[in-house]
Amino acid sequence: MSDPIVEQPATTPENPAETDHRPDVTIERGGVGAVQADEVAVSFGGIGAVRADRVSVELGGIGAVAAREVQLGPGGAGMIVAQDVQIGQSIVRSVVARDVTLNRGAMAGIVLAGRVDGDGRALIDGRAAVIAGTIFALAWVILRRLR
Repeated sequence: MSDPIVEQPATTPENPAETDHRPDVTIERGGVGAVQADEVAVSFGGIGAVRADRVSVELGGIGAVAAREVQLGPGGAGMIVAQDVQIGQSIVRSVVARDVTLNRGAMAGIVLAGRVDGDGRALIDGRAAVIAGTIFALAWVILRRLR
């Protein structure tokens, strides 16, 4: 197995704007525990935790993501917190986002989003969570009164 390829552009002291800029990170055929960057791309690899502006994953996995935009191709993720999430042919445990697109073949456990589009499946969405919480609360109140 070859070593993972991590590409980071060099910063120069002559250009202060570049030194304030977090580097872009590309991971191919490898893994990293945690990454903080402007843009992260993963193919055939994995990351434990990511904090970035944009994250894209193809044939890989990520444990936790906090980003503005996330594109997840074939692969998987544990927790995604973002503004815009696009999931295709992947499995995600939970998503909290403004907009979520579940493309064909996508499956998510819990989806809390302002808008959910696409042909994919969510096990529990925001409405189902509210209904389940209401039923649980009513059952709890009834059981307490029966005692």
